[in-house]
Amino acid sequence: MYPKTDDFLCVNCTLCEKVCPVINQNIERKPENVYAVKNKNEFIRESSSSGGFFLLLGEKVIENKGVVFGAKYTNDWEVVHDYAENAKDLIPLQGSKYVQSRVNGSFVEVESFLKKGRQVLFTGTPCQIAGLKLFLKKKYDNLITIDFICHGVPSPLVFKLYLNEIKKNICDEIKEINMRDKKSGWKNYSFTIVGSINGSLIKKSEVLNDNIYRRGFLSDIYLRPSCHKCPSKNFKSGSDITIGDYWGIDTIHPEFYDNKGISLVCIHKKIMALDSLNCFFIQSDIDKAKKYNKYISVSAKPSVYRDIFFREIHSYSIIDLIKKYSNDSKLKKLKKLFFKIRKYWRI
Repeated sequence: MYPKTDDFLCVNCTLCEKVCPVINQNIERKPENVYAVKNKNEFIRESSSSGGFFLLLGEKVIENKGVVFGAKYTNDWEVVHDYAENAKDLIPLQGSKYVQSRVNGSFVEVESFLKKGRQVLFTGTPCQIAGLKLFLKKKYDNLITIDFICHGVPSPLVFKLYLNEIKKNICDEIKEINMRDKKSGWKNYSFTIVGSINGSLIKKSEVLNDNIYRRGFLSDIYLRPSCHKCPSKNFKSGSDITIGDYWGIDTIHPEFYDNKGISLVCIHKKIMALDSLNCFFIQSDIDKAKKYNKYISVSAKPSVYRDIFFREIHSYSIIDLIKKYSNDSKLKKLKKLFFKIRKYWRI
């Protein structure tokens, strides 16, 4: 999904430049307050990617007759932005989805709800929040925006090809996808797919780098190119709240740590008191948190294999291609070993 311009139709209104989040970047910020948060509901925390903070705030907005926007899977396992007006429809918006979402007409829908006076909670990547704010052109007191600590968004095409191979080799139909299954713990989460073959359910669950799609994502071979020069780092998106996994909390706040998932919550604008939500929380420090969560301020570096990966994407199995160019490929391991030996012997 890339913007396209037709010079013949252009009337030089410059509106595209006025709402561009790359041209119109905000200044870097420091949060007003930083917290480590755990949802008191253990079932919700177990089914959340980290500490279950999103659902806490989403439920409050729903209670106030508001609307919550977030990313969910379609029946064809594409990731799109949609909204929920009841607690049941919040569930599909929960959890991490490592794919670029289709925003479609959600910005227009947000504006419509805001103008009707309804409270709106919009969650998305930092660049999506920056884009929404510029699109709206004015501040709304009934709008709450949440972004998350973002590594970058992978290509929807790669995800589609990966799922096609799963359906070809493992199951006939995919029933469920959980990219952050915490059955083995928060730090040792799994990528889990539930499918069916000849009417029987099967489950494929792979821990951490055993899953090839996740390995390619963390190797930065198929992120969107703009992610490597993100204009929204260091809280420049203009969001009210930034959330993410509180990696490093076992060192920073060992007394609060457990392996069930903990949210890092950075408050830029006070929306409501945390003690009004069903959660445990402690105050923390952003400088300490940044030591273990570098993507708050740093863009992912592009893989040297990215261009060749996409040139070959339709010529090979996507799984074989990711194996070939990911950081854990045998060829790359041999190269690293060679350079270590050469450095040691000063060859």
